[in-house]
Amino acid sequence: MRTAFGTWLAGAALVLSPHLASPAAAFPDKPVQVVVPYGAGGSSDIVARTIVSAINDMALLSHPMVVINVNAGAGAVGFQRVKDAEADGYEILVSHIGLLVSGAIGRTDFGPEAYDAIAETGSINIVSATKSDSRFDNFEDFVSAAKESAGGIAEASSIGGSVHLASLLLSTAAGYDVRIVHTGGGANRLQSLLGGHTRHTFFSTAEYLNFRESGVRALAILAPERHPDLPDLPTVRELGYDVSFRISYWWFAPNDTPEDRMAVLADAFETALADTDLQQTLRDRGLVPGFRRGDGLDASIEAIYADVKSYGSQLSPN
Repeated sequence: MRTAFGTWLAGAALVLSPHLASPAAAFPDKPVQVVVPYGAGGSSDIVARTIVSAINDMALLSHPMVVINVNAGAGAVGFQRVKDAEADGYEILVSHIGLLVSGAIGRTDFGPEAYDAIAETGSINIVSATKSDSRFDNFEDFVSAAKESAGGIAEASSIGGSVHLASLLLSTAAGYDVRIVHTGGGANRLQSLLGGHTRHTFFSTAEYLNFRESGVRALAILAPERHPDLPDLPTVRELGYDVSFRISYWWFAPNDTPEDRMAVLADAFETALADTDLQQTLRDRGLVPGFRRGDGLDASIEAIYADVKSYGSQLSPN
């Protein structure tokens, strides 16, 4: 099952936006607001705050970036807010495949075409997880139990979110069913699992590294290779399931934002991502650092969106 979900190209694209010297020199003349369309402490928030802190510490912009969490409507409220913002570069969005899913299932009446993509700043892997004292000793135990369960094993998820999509891809490849229980973000999935309300879930590697001392255990990782901080955790490909799923993080501005301002922002991200200290910090937090901008980024998002739309009906809560 090789789709655009598993295709992730590290390194910088060589497509640069044109620079218009005089307006760019005046931008920004006030703080740039970065909208995280989810709650504090989740993967998107971790990515945003880590990169924004680096940009501010390096003084890569004439005024700081400020992170704002807009946690409502499974991301849709934040998506709408930035879509409708003034196209002047002062309010931007950081998001991932959740934006694409939202458009594909009709949660919003728009998708990535409603924005101009500024940059991609890396990705994050997904792990299958259960409680530490679960009878599932490994991923194959979970698959066997799921196949034998008439009603499907209860799985904490966020309906229409990236973990739901990861679950759909893997359960299809492995031939099992689960009963999706909508809990929402990573912290809610953790509580559902620890409380015994569900028996399985998916976390980003950043979430799992943060949560694992709380009483959860990873069973497998949906990545092309093992994670350096989880060297004993097998990939699902090693176990015979041809699935690789990474969540790329994208930064967007409203459509028709001036190209010179887009270039100023993209330059800041590119310079920050070239810093070895930031790269190590991202790795320490479970992220895979990398940078893209320009036409290559646009084409990648388009291809992923086409894949997401093909699963739209299965991701919809209706």
